[in-house]
Amino acid sequence: MFFAAPTEKGAALARVPELEDLSGLGDVELIESLAERFALHPVSHWQERFIEGSSAVVPLGSLSINREAGLHLESEGPADIRQATYRAIRHDRHPMRRWVDLVAPNAVRPDHATITIPAAAPKPGAQTRAILSHLGHSEAEIATMIEAGVAGEGWSLRYLPE
Repeated sequence: MFFAAPTEKGAALARVPELEDLSGLGDVELIESLAERFALHPVSHWQERFIEGSSAVVPLGSLSINREAGLHLESEGPADIRQATYRAIRHDRHPMRRWVDLVAPNAVRPDHATITIPAAAPKPGAQTRAILSHLGHSEAEIATMIEAGVAGEGWSLRYLPE
């Protein structure tokens, strides 16, 4: 298992009866003592013990297994990442017309704010005509710039490399 805890370890350990007596140990002693204590119970036991607070226990496995377990489809609405240790967002409505998995910003967990995950950025060049028009260029001028390669409506046939 992987155990993650803030550097202020005393508060995290004080919440767990089996570990509260370890909070005053130095780093080397603490690592050894935690390894011994963690070996006494299955991973699920420690996950349950650290469900509250800023520490977490995650079973070891492959990244693909963790990604699939924490996967949220963008089309299902906003992802709640407030308590997730790891969450991947599958942008299944991505402008490139193919899904893209991106890791959600789980490292930031504010107590009194909401984290919003931005929508996919527009395809490079998708706004070229609108921007040039806003700058005062006519449709004919814009078409000439695009034809001459001075302006572009994309940098590749695909939005992102595969």
